Amino acid sequence: MNKKYRDIIFHPLVEFKLKYAEYLVKIYKVAKIKPKTKLLNETGEYFYNKGRYDKAIEEFKNALKDGPHFIIYYNLGQGYEKKGFRKEALEMYKKVIELQPNYKIAQNRLNIIWQEKIVKQNSGNALAWEKLGIYYLENYNYSMAIDIFEEALKLSPNLPLTHYNLGIAYINYGKYTNAIIELKKVSKLEPKVKYKVSHYIKVARKKEKEMLSYVLNF
Repeated sequence: MNKKYRDIIFHPLVEFKLKYAEYLVKIYKVAKIKPKTKLLNETGEYFYNKGRYDKAIEEFKNALKDGPHFIIYYNLGQGYEKKGFRKEALEMYKKVIELQPNYKIAQNRLNIIWQEKIVKQNSGNALAWEKLGIYYLENYNYSMAIDIFEEALKLSPNLPLTHYNLGIAYINYGKYTNAIIELKKVSKLEPKVKYKVSHYIKVARKKEKEMLSYVLNF
């Protein structure tokens, strides 16, 4: 069997503990910003959440005048992405990584932007789509991951890892029946990993049952 599939380390249902660790790091680091800079950053976040991205970018830039800070660079990158300025967003995420190499969400954004470019140049390559889907899955964007994995499977229907990741994305997105269907396909395509996949099939069935019970008792 292909080593790629034999040595699969299945994700812990993508509720990564790192997600919460990063959030705590963010709070800690932001608390150390100068009061004026912190206020400008919070003002930028306010405008960003209101969809006023030009104003948000302006405030984030003002916040950086007192010195570099990885959270503000990250927020500025997000603002640039919303405006469709991919090149500028890449530069901001690179600055984040320079200041905070372990800040995974910024690295994920870098990966996504690069991989989207690769997919655009190789739209008929199922593995390029699969890799992009994995980056979105790791970025907790399950809806987008699902769309991308499905696109990969249109091009190449027999990719076990893609069916597996699609199943995991469906579980996290609350589509448990779809998850079970995809995970069963993994078992058929790669019988030797059946015992690993069966755990997540059980998880999906349990969650599906819990959801049904909740709906019936609502």
